[in-house]
Amino acid sequence: MESLSHIPFSLNDALFFRFYMSVIPPHYSERYINLRYNKALYIVQHLPASSTFQPTKAQKLELYAYYKQVSHGDVDTQRPGIFDVVGRAKWDAWKKLEGMKPVEAKHRYIDILLRAATEVQLFFSCLFAFIRNAQ
Repeated sequence: MESLSHIPFSLNDALFFRFYMSVIPPHYSERYINLRYNKALYIVQHLPASSTFQPTKAQKLELYAYYKQVSHGDVDTQRPGIFDVVGRAKWDAWKKLEGMKPVEAKHRYIDILLRAATEVQLFFSCLFAFIRNAQ
């Protein structure tokens, strides 16, 4: 088996990133988190459907839940009926965040977007290495 040491990002890096980025570093100000959140929100809202970078369905659900927690606070509506599968999944994801402060929800929204981008970067790094080595 060939070594992939030339790939700039490893799975261990991704796991490290996922664990440690979910905690807000003490030197991050609320203003800084707000700036990053607004940029992340803009990216998600303007992401073309044809883009090679697309969050997974699970990541999209998480992004939705954190967005709702930031923009509306805790769930204040009834759970959708059993036949509204998508609405129910969204409501359940949002309900899990009950009590979370907006600044924490903003930070986690950013974390999910960065994680999705990291996974795409890792995928393409491996793909390009495979193509290079196949020649």
